[in-house]
Amino acid sequence: AGRLDAPGGKVSITASNGDVLLTSNASVNAAGTTLIDWENTIAELGLNYSAIDGGSVSLSGNNIILEKGSVIDVSGSDKVTNKILNRRGKIDSTSLASAAGSVAINYATTFTSKAQLLAKVASSWLSGGSLSLAKTSLTTLSLQEEQIARWVANGFTDLSFSSLRAIDYIESATDSNNRFGLAAASSLSLNASALIGTADQDIWLRAPWIRLTNMVENTDGDTNSARAIASLSSDTANLHLAGEFIDLQGNIGLSGFDKTTLQSDQALRLYDYYYSVNK
Repeated sequence: AGRLDAPGGKVSITASNGDVLLTSNASVNAAGTTLIDWENTIAELGLNYSAIDGGSVSLSGNNIILEKGSVIDVSGSDKVTNKILNRRGKIDSTSLASAAGSVAINYATTFTSKAQLLAKVASSWLSGGSLSLAKTSLTTLSLQEEQIARWVANGFTDLSFSSLRAIDYIESATDSNNRFGLAAASSLSLNASALIGTADQDIWLRAPWIRLTNMVENTDGDTNSARAIASLSSDTANLHLAGEFIDLQGNIGLSGFDKTTLQSDQALRLYDYYYSVNK
């Protein structure tokens, strides 16, 4: 399959009335890179470099299929060492690398991924990658625990999930403990009219910054709008949110839960949201 290279660049792949398919061995590479920094290079000391952050990759279509063996890479650059003369005329060495970029996936019907999505960084102090997954039709977005765990392990630290209706949760097939765990290193955003739990599910969501919202531009909150909340029910699921900051904005429904716990180490902030057809 083909390979698309745009180091540190912006890649947008859109199938307005069709599907996006990355077959086995297909690659979209927008990883960060290093460039020779001629302005700050001292010939006697060797070349110096500047670092370019990982770029962005956006996929949009009715169905998005990423086959096993395909790769989307928005990792940061490799680490390089620059040499400079300090004020005392001595040689100093400094290490340099860049942050990871972002991946955005927008689909209407199905999203199937066995691909590697990469957002690695060379040093822990660099920003990891951002990943957003949005379902654009009026149906439920299902989050898969195993899939998200792979994204987190591959360097994505900021996660965003959005649905015009509800979001529900599919546990890992490798265990049978009815527990769904999602932990983001930087931030987690869930944008939907309702969060749905099924019987006996134990759902844990953790991040330093958690945002729960129910917002879409140019829609209102009545039963005919994309922001309508479906009928809610009570069941035996439990929902736990833990973070330093937790923000809630708009009308958010919780369905299927017997108990919901919000634990914030710093602040729990609630914001209103004006739903209007004239917005």
